[in-house]
Amino acid sequence: MGNTRRRELNKGIRIATWAAAILGWSVIAIIVLAILFSAVLERTGFVDKLQSMEVEGREFGQSKSQASCVSEAIHRVANCESLWCESRVSQVFLLGCLDVATRDSSICANVREHTKSEAPATWAQRFCDEHDVEFVDCYSVFLGLVGHCRDASSHPPTVP
Repeated sequence: MGNTRRRELNKGIRIATWAAAILGWSVIAIIVLAILFSAVLERTGFVDKLQSMEVEGREFGQSKSQASCVSEAIHRVANCESLWCESRVSQVFLLGCLDVATRDSSICANVREHTKSEAPATWAQRFCDEHDVEFVDCYSVFLGLVGHCRDASSHPPTVP
């Protein structure tokens, strides 16, 4: 009986050793892939493009209202020719612009009110209709606005 228990213990140790080795190599592989991915992004200028789009949004928003940021983002998305452009404009430009623009509490109040009382897609359609833009061209802006309003409600601006 002692031999059987020793064999089971040895078997358990071998399994644990293999599991630790597989886990270790998996972590190393993930780190290497992350480094390679970040190098590719850096080389292609992806990060620089995102940063310049955010700066552009902030510069636009300096002297504008948040409603102007939304209108400009919709206009820019309508002129995009790729999903990449659309997502950059709706997320990076819009959010950068909204962060610095003159606060308009009605924008987020309406988003919260409508998303609680009806399906977001229904209000998004009405939102797009009000801006006289095709749904496909403004839905990503709507999602960016909802994200901004959700963040604004969980992190309201502080008043000195």
